[in-house]
Amino acid sequence: MKAAHDKEMRDVYAQIYQDSYNLEPQAMEVAMDRVTKNLGEFSLSKIDLAGMNVLNVGPGREALALHKMGAKRVFHFDISDLAVGAIHRAQLNSPALSNIQSSRRDFCAREDLPIDEGIDLVVEIKRKSPRR
Repeated sequence: MKAAHDKEMRDVYAQIYQDSYNLEPQAMEVAMDRVTKNLGEFSLSKIDLAGMNVLNVGPGREALALHKMGAKRVFHFDISDLAVGAIHRAQLNSPALSNIQSSRRDFCAREDLPIDEGIDLVVEIKRKSPRR
């Protein structure tokens, strides 16, 4: 029963956020703007981000933006296989993305996170609720 519920939940998230798995340049500009704005809310800049290990929860564009902005390592997690798959495909095309560790996890479940270093910053990008 729980397995069926978990699959249904992943499918719902994949449907709601399907546009967020787009890693094309125009979509990445939006992600860069969001990350820059969110860092500013913490009085942080790209310079501050350099050398930081960052935990990112979400569809994945922000994980790539954090990498591009100079994060030392990015530990990315999402409930959807689509998000993790998008990051893994990007890594196949660009070995420079090897500092991103992406895996599917349900943050509401009691699972250990595969993180082997301390985290300096947690980034979960605020979004508007999707319209239905």
